[in-house]
Amino acid sequence: MIGGKRHISILGYPQVVEYIDLETGEIIKRGEAKKMGQIEIDFSILALQRAYILSQLSPKGLDFAKYVLRFRNARGGISPSLPVLVSSYSTLFQLDRSNVSRLAKQLLERGVLSSDQLCSEHFQLYDSEATRTAHTKIEEAHIAKAEILRLQ
Repeated sequence: MIGGKRHISILGYPQVVEYIDLETGEIIKRGEAKKMGQIEIDFSILALQRAYILSQLSPKGLDFAKYVLRFRNARGGISPSLPVLVSSYSTLFQLDRSNVSRLAKQLLERGVLSSDQLCSEHFQLYDSEATRTAHTKIEEAHIAKAEILRLQ
């Protein structure tokens, strides 16, 4: 199979949405191709930059980064803020808060985050059409998500 039709994903890089079976000429949707065992590899510049940044983290730092990046919002940042995520992560995984604070510092030093509330340019998401009400709902949804993760 070979990749065919593409569109730009929310993360800002091209993504294959259809494949062409070279034997039959059939156009296959992405989901069906994945079920058939098609492996999708993304070599876009942004993905490579993200992979490089994440490879610089320790294993525990990578786990924390994955947790923090779940809380990205449409304004290029994270909500709730980093100190709140440090607290919830330490509670969730029963870790010492000072150790998790060191992991947070690692995210800032390695370029995953630019500040306590802002992702670095490589990890930012933007939705130019989102309203203030939508941002408030996103904030509430992220707080609920942290609570659900804590209860699991």
